[in-house]
Amino acid sequence: MKLFLCFSIVFLLPLAAFAQQEELNKFLTACQSINEAEAQKTIRDYSFNYKPESELLDFGGIKAEVVETDIPGLKAFAGSVVCKIKANEKVLGKQLTTDKKMFFIMYYDKVRKHWAVFGFRDYLKPEEEFSTSKAKVESGSFYSAKEFVYRNLAYWALMAGKVSEAQTYTKLALEAAETNKNESFLIGNEKVMQAIL
Repeated sequence: MKLFLCFSIVFLLPLAAFAQQEELNKFLTACQSINEAEAQKTIRDYSFNYKPESELLDFGGIKAEVVETDIPGLKAFAGSVVCKIKANEKVLGKQLTTDKKMFFIMYYDKVRKHWAVFGFRDYLKPEEEFSTSKAKVESGSFYSAKEFVYRNLAYWALMAGKVSEAQTYTKLALEAAETNKNESFLIGNEKVMQAIL
């Protein structure tokens, strides 16, 4: 029994990331054909409303891990991937490309019953972005109306795996929008959190 348990733990840990890796590959592969209807459907299905800006030509070098969030038992899958991206320019009729290291974070979508990409962008350290934004807010520095600042902070919290804090800042954003009578204010993070909690 002990041998079986040890065997299961050793081999299930790598398998735990297998589903996330497979679903990330589906998303990235679809980003290679962003103008095709089937690829657009796959991108919608394997992301939380991601809209690709550029077409991927290739990807590789994925480095990722399952990470704990600030809610016990809720995990994220985050890391980096190197992408060859089609540039918008051509020189002498030749398509220009650029290699970029991209950051991604995925959460398990309980509605769709699989992992989905929440954030996919130029590589950065989301924890630092979140901490910097949070420090400014806590010091009373608001660069815009509070609802927009709190919405931005909720986004960075989700990018950093701080789901509980994202809930707090989403609530504050909605309250600020109501106080400011901003009836057209939208916040997509609220739907994301409903799907992952």
